[in-house]
Amino acid sequence: MTGAFPYPLEMNSDENWDIIVFIHEMGHNIGTHHTHCYDPPLDRCYNEEGDCYNGSEVCQVGTIMSYCHTCSGGLSNMTLQFHSSCIVVMRTYVDGRSCPVTARNPCYVNGAYNGTERGTNSQPFNTVFEGAKYVIPGGTIRITPGTYSTTFPVWYPLNRPMTLNTNGNGTVVIGQQ
Repeated sequence: MTGAFPYPLEMNSDENWDIIVFIHEMGHNIGTHHTHCYDPPLDRCYNEEGDCYNGSEVCQVGTIMSYCHTCSGGLSNMTLQFHSSCIVVMRTYVDGRSCPVTARNPCYVNGAYNGTERGTNSQPFNTVFEGAKYVIPGGTIRITPGTYSTTFPVWYPLNRPMTLNTNGNGTVVIGQQ
């Protein structure tokens, strides 16, 4: 990646690499595959990925999830669009997910709560880990008094400041007692 792209954006530009890579990877994150991996393939610009199209390469202008940039002509073979079949797959993926949780301040936690969790006062999380995960940097986690046995996975980076508040006269102990 070069850290640059044309502005305004230009279709089929040799300078679109950063935009294409970023949007291509976002496409994977929301459920779509490479265009040559659909059955039947949406294009045939690439044939070297396992369990995907493996016939003769047929170069053409491709879309964001294609590998048509590997053909003669490079990035001039790429449009800044998703193939309509990729759009259907991504919409289905997104529509099948529950509403994403947004970062909050304050973020509420109540270990006794068992409904839909959003980190709000009326729909709190039920673990301190979730509160720590979704509170904004420098934010406050408001914890309903109770006993919480929360373990933070070693892979989860808690490298941002936060305040734990027990909504009253309580104590928060971090670590073993």
